[in-house]
Amino acid sequence: MSTIGNGVLSPTVPHFEMTEWVTKAITIVAIVIQVMEFFYQFIDEVEYIWRLRVRLITYLYAWSRYLALVVQVLNFILSEMLVYSPEQNTCWRVYVLRSVTVQLSTTCLEAILMTRVYALYNCSFRSRLILAGAFTAGAILEFTGSIIAVTHIEPGPGGDWCSPEPSTPLALSLFASGVGVIQITVLVMTASQYFFTRKAGRIVRTPMVSLMLRDEISIFLLLSVVFASVSIFEILRGYMTFSVEDGSLIWNASYAWYISLTSIAGCRMILTLRRLAYQHLKSRLPDNYTGMTYLAEFSTGLYSDDEE
Repeated sequence: MSTIGNGVLSPTVPHFEMTEWVTKAITIVAIVIQVMEFFYQFIDEVEYIWRLRVRLITYLYAWSRYLALVVQVLNFILSEMLVYSPEQNTCWRVYVLRSVTVQLSTTCLEAILMTRVYALYNCSFRSRLILAGAFTAGAILEFTGSIIAVTHIEPGPGGDWCSPEPSTPLALSLFASGVGVIQITVLVMTASQYFFTRKAGRIVRTPMVSLMLRDEISIFLLLSVVFASVSIFEILRGYMTFSVEDGSLIWNASYAWYISLTSIAGCRMILTLRRLAYQHLKSRLPDNYTGMTYLAEFSTGLYSDDEE
């Protein structure tokens, strides 16, 4: 187990060095993938996001893409500072920053899903009430769980290091329940459109609804795996011996991957749906509707097709 001397971790401890380099490599891979995704999607981003009118979905995209990148770089820099010059107050602020940004990234992803479903139901008043109620209830549960987790951040040995204690069952249950309320609501509402929308007495399944259902199942599975893994790790931390430093490094790598995955998922959901809507709208407009004309017609890219 590594030791802390004069506020600096000893670089002569093989165990700590191995853990540090492995977790650092995992963190860097997450950041690199996020940056590569940015360049890979940049042309589509300009075409389907920035050339259209600024709407709520535009702000959600900006958070998912750009603020997530800024947060990743900032977290990496601060983490390096903490490894070689740990300080209790700075470390506590870093963990608060991580907790807040994880919550905001989760909320942003949920808002993207709900915006799509709201448009799928043609922005009806009833769907607005259902989605707003689910979002409010879920967000309250999530924020409460996050606050409880933050209050369990304590200084490590000698007051030179800090690390979250194993999360309480209450904190985990509240956060997972909040995510579950929102995800299940979105999934059920989309599945209802997919399986029960009828026209002329028969079920109609459009490419738009099929895409949305596929995306929402993927996000549901992703978040389920993530939170199941976190819960298992937290339970094991209560029974296994982890050094304070090891726990901090593992959480840093996990944080980097969570931000990266939610960023990529959110941006891809927006771009994929807008691309599909754009192409479909273009095929339905007269031949003289080209260039910026059909871009103007294509205001949000979030609508439900009613064709057979």
